[in-house]
Amino acid sequence: MKIQTSTDYAVRILQFLHANQGEVYPAAVISQAIGVSYPFFTRIANQLKREGLLKATHGRNGGYELGRSGHEISVYDAFLVMEGNLCLTVCLQKEKPCKNAAQHNCLIHKFFGELQERVIAAMSGMAIADLARAEDRLQAETEQIA
Repeated sequence: MKIQTSTDYAVRILQFLHANQGEVYPAAVISQAIGVSYPFFTRIANQLKREGLLKATHGRNGGYELGRSGHEISVYDAFLVMEGNLCLTVCLQKEKPCKNAAQHNCLIHKFFGELQERVIAAMSGMAIADLARAEDRLQAETEQIA
């Protein structure tokens, strides 16, 4: 399993906006702050906006802000927008049931099913606000060492 670059940047966009909440930021400022090209940023932002994770204001003082509180947006919310449902193996897809036809007896199916549930729980349990707070602590610790 590999999380797409667009998902990584989606989380970074949300984290930036949470850290700077209460203000509307132009696309160019956000893209530069998180180190992503402007066209890639706009493509990601449009997907996040479509799903209500971002709000966009047009015009001279326009830009982006969070669509909901950073406490209400999880990393999994961003993952779902960018990648869709997490499915570690084909047999875990609802539309393509396990070829073994004995899902409750299949140890491999059970293992990957439980792993998938843990990954989803970890991403669902990490709010953008929590991630931003952890980032702030890490930066503070790094500054103390330097």
